[in-house]
Amino acid sequence: MANFAGHITAGAAVSVAAGCAMFYFRNVLADVSYPAVVPVLCAGVLFGSLYPDTDIKSKSGWICNVFLLLIGLLCAFYFKQYYIAALPLAMFLIPIFVKHRGLCHDIRYHLVLSFLMVVISFIFFPLRFFAAGYIIGVIVHLGLDSIGSRFLRGLAIFLLVCFAAFMLIIIDGKDYWDFLRMPHGSMEIQGDAGEELLLN
Repeated sequence: MANFAGHITAGAAVSVAAGCAMFYFRNVLADVSYPAVVPVLCAGVLFGSLYPDTDIKSKSGWICNVFLLLIGLLCAFYFKQYYIAALPLAMFLIPIFVKHRGLCHDIRYHLVLSFLMVVISFIFFPLRFFAAGYIIGVIVHLGLDSIGSRFLRGLAIFLLVCFAAFMLIIIDGKDYWDFLRMPHGSMEIQGDAGEELLLN
């Protein structure tokens, strides 16, 4: 079972990798402000890699609880978005009432949380990138905790969720599939005068 240093190191490494992946595939990103969503995705990975340990007194718990309280209070009292504030405040309170390595170490709990983040993202769009990073970070955490006989299953789930998050949340599906359907070896470019050229 990994300690705080192991979790935050792995979370930081995966968050950097996720940021690099976004940079590499930036030409097929949806219509979003690319520089703005990269730190949101990376923050989600880092937060998700620490959050499961909020069910005990730990450095991870302290960092995550301060973050959740600040976000919850900011949404409630500054932005007056009480429905949005309910999620971080619930994430702060729930670990208080559960045992260690119980609900907070159950992937189904985190899938529900990430789904709620995606729902809220219809109000605050960048949150879907945080949700994608969050579930990746959680799986990194659980994978480190279960190194041994269960690690390969955790790794397989991690790769599957990464692929699904990448295809469904980060990539603009229409543009991506239109790109794949283009004739082999051809590419559309924009000429200097604005005319469209087809290179075969």
